[in-house]
Amino acid sequence: MRAVQLSLPALAVLVNCLCGPSVAAGQTSDRGPRVGALLSGSFGNGGTAPAAGVSAGYRFTSALGLELEGLYQTKLDFGDFPNCPADAVCAAALGGTFSLHGRVASFAGNVIAAVPVHASWVRPYVVAGGGVARVTRETRESVRTFRFTRSSTDPLITVGGGLDFPVGTRVALGIDLRYQRIFAERFFDRSDMRPNLNLTRLGGSLSYRF
Repeated sequence: MRAVQLSLPALAVLVNCLCGPSVAAGQTSDRGPRVGALLSGSFGNGGTAPAAGVSAGYRFTSALGLELEGLYQTKLDFGDFPNCPADAVCAAALGGTFSLHGRVASFAGNVIAAVPVHASWVRPYVVAGGGVARVTRETRESVRTFRFTRSSTDPLITVGGGLDFPVGTRVALGIDLRYQRIFAERFFDRSDMRPNLNLTRLGGSLSYRF
């Protein structure tokens, strides 16, 4: 009897979640194909940097859809490093430091799920997916003009969410927040340089439904 009493609140929450999309089902403008653009800032590994992207997707229902997204993040600054790491013995010629910069071009497929709310002026959503990223890193010597660039193609996962604010029946402005984890190859075999990237971006979006 106690177990039944404890399960009733959980059942009520589940029923509410399942019935929630039906509230938004009347918003037929949420369904169908759409394209979008994103302009944002990225922060995390690499400091604060600009990011821009485009997306195309399809909403099968007002509550569930798929999205393909391409994103470009540039001017990443990973900091300065000594030419000779602290845990190594180097020749005197390897003194000084170098800076490490980079850029990321990524492509991901995501699942988008609407969060049901009793409001027509805002449409919250959550998103999760995965894909691949082309990570390019470049070293810049502090003393010499020598530069070295290396790129790798690596898997990624992404999670996040946002808010869409409809402007008319086909256009929506939005706020989008997403976390991106890139499992990148090690640039140098050094303990003071982390290979994987954790990037979070926050920005504004514009979408159009056909």
